[in-house]
Order: sequence, then C-alpha cells, then structure tokens
Amino acid sequence: IARRITVEVDRQPEALGQLLAMAASWQGASKEQQRQLLAGIRDGLQGRRQLPAPANWDRAQASWRQTADPQIATMLKQVGVIFGDGVAMKELLKTARDKDMPAATRRSALQSMVSVKAPGTAALLQSLINDRAVQSVAIGGLAAFDDPSTAEILLKRYPRMDRPQKEEIVEVLTTRPSYALKLLAAVEKNQVRREDISAQQAQQLNNLGSAQVREDLERVWGSIQVSSAEQQRQLLAVKQMLQAAESKPADLAAGRALFKKRCANCHRLFGDGENIGPDLTGSGRANLDYILQNTVTPSAVVAAGYRVSIVATKDGRVLTGIVNEVSPQLITVQTAKERVRLQKADVEQVKGLAASLMPDNLLKELNDQQVLNLIRYLASPRQVALSPVGSESSK
Repeated sequence: IARRITVEVDRQPEALGQLLAMAASWQGASKEQQRQLLAGIRDGLQGRRQLPAPANWDRAQASWRQTADPQIATMLKQVGVIFGDGVAMKELLKTARDKDMPAATRRSALQSMVSVKAPGTAALLQSLINDRAVQSVAIGGLAAFDDPSTAEILLKRYPRMDRPQKEEIVEVLTTRPSYALKLLAAVEKNQVRREDISAQQAQQLNNLGSAQVREDLERVWGSIQVSSAEQQRQLLAVKQMLQAAESKPADLAAGRALFKKRCANCHRLFGDGENIGPDLTGSGRANLDYILQNTVTPSAVVAAGYRVSIVATKDGRVLTGIVNEVSPQLITVQTAKERVRLQKADVEQVKGLAASLMPDNLLKELNDQQVLNLIRYLASPRQVALSPVGSESSK
C-alpha cells in the first residue's frame, strides 16, 4: 500500500502526507512494521530524484530516527536524498567511502547516489572501481553518467579485472557512442579480446545509431546484419550438422554451462535463470526446428510483450530492451542485464522494433560440439548437474 501511494505522489500528494502523519504517530508499531512501511515509500520513489519533501516528512523522519534501527537509518538516507536533504547526501557519501562499513550498506548508499545523479557521483564511482566491496555497483553505475574520462579509466583497469568485472565494463562501454569507439579501438589493439564482446553487446553497439561505431564494429568484430537468406542457410547448416551427429554423445552438463552463460540472463529452464524472456521449461523444446528457429533466427517470430525498443536519453545514453512500465514520470526498461528506471523528462526517443532482445548471432562463437551440447541440453526432459568449471570452453 505504501508503495502504491508513493508512486502516485505527483497526482495525489496529500495521500503520502497522510501516510507520513500516520507513521509519525503510530503507537505500538514494531520495528519490522516500521521497516516495511518505510521500504514501501523508498521502493515507490525508485527512479525519482529531487522531489519536494511531502507534508509530515520531518515528523515521520524524527519518529523513525527514534527507533535507532540501522536498516531504518539507511532507508531514511535513501529517501531523504530524493527529497533534497543535503545532510542525507553527505551521510550517503560518507557511508559509500567508509571501508569499515558493511559492504551491503556501502553498495546501497552508492546505488542511491547513482539513482539521484548526485553531483560528483561519477568521480566517486571512478575512484571506487578497484574497491572489491562496491566494485560491481561502481562500474555499473558509470553507465548513468556521460563523463569523458570513464572509458579510459575502465579500459586502463580492464586487463587486471576478473571475468565478471570485465563483462560489466564491456556492458558500460556499449551504452554511449563515445565509449563504444574507445572500446572498439581497444579491441583493434588487442587490449580487449574480440570474444569479450557478446553477440548481444554487438547488437547494442549497432543500436547506438552511430555510423562510425557500426563501421568500426564490422571491421573489428564482424557483421551482425544477417540477411534472411543467410539466416536460413545458417539454420540449415546447423540442422544438418546436428542430424549427422545424431548418434554422437553430448555433454549435457557442458550444455547447461553454456545455457547459464548465453541464455539464463533472460530465460528460465527447470527453474534456473531469469524471467525477462519466456520460460523455456514448458515450450516445444523437443522439436529441433522450434529450437533452431529460436536460437538462429529469434526475431523471425516475436510475441508483442517481448519486442525490443531502443531508448535514447538526452545525455547520449542508449539502452536496448523491453519497455515494460510507463508512468507520467518514469519509463522502465528491462535490458538483458538489468532493470533501468529513467525519468521521462530525460528520455529523448523511444523507438520500437519488430525484433527480439535475443541476438541472431547466438551460436556464432560456438564450435560444433558446443552447439550439440547446448541444443541437447535445451531439449532435455530433465535438469542435469552443473558442469565443472572450465568444461564449457574445453568441449
């Protein structure tokens, strides 16, 4: 209820004021009840920034502070900064930098600063990319800021990063044309491996709308514009290979590892994965033609709820994803990696495409054995144990 009331704050500000008045005088409420109420208000404000403080906010805040509860204190900072509380902003900055604080508390503070685009946040994030406790938030948060030094800082650190952080860096560098050009230049100089850019990320680079980025992408990574005739040839070639290998054993565990790397960020299978795309568990997976159409040519047939849009912000950021929520104030975009809430006033253009979020080049980097492992796993009637580390690339 608190979340729904808060979401409607622009249209019905008095309702939030009444809720806060109740919170200020709520006698006998447990700490858990107070946490839930404040969490609902915080969640209803996600994606918002610099709103005027509603009626009774100071009273409610004073009442919550008396609980001396660390979780409530953290949420008060997160909400206060949206309501323009300069003290809350300073406390968040202090928390984000304090290496003696719990890592989860620091990450939460940093995420709040990114959400409201607080002045100086880009520089703060850049200074924290080597801090393992907040590294992921620091790297990912840089996508929200158009800062000319970001690409160079990330690429300089790139060779010493672990694989998950390398993937996050590449993800950030595909969000703006200026970042993308530096990423592709690094690929050309062998500072970043070509294989580190996935087919999905290559599609995102193509969607930036920059002729120079597309030219560099084709030169150093390859073409992603595959004609319908070529797609059909690819589909037929894969089908013939699989039919010829019908008696050949497949490593289903290695197939599952490939699924987790290439598919599970959008799809679920046997309860494993995300819910961005359709759940594959009850689909026609036993039908080879069905599987191949959805892995080689996924944009041939796309249900309305899964069609992708290109969303461009006024400061040059470009997102490729499914627009699944639109309100008078916010647009929510589900990309292949994250759920992003944008201020509607910050969005320059939303361009709908008759295409899937899933790239057409999904099998491009796989050898025949890997394709066999993945397709057999997708068709399996039951779950299998995870592959040992490293088996995906070795088979």
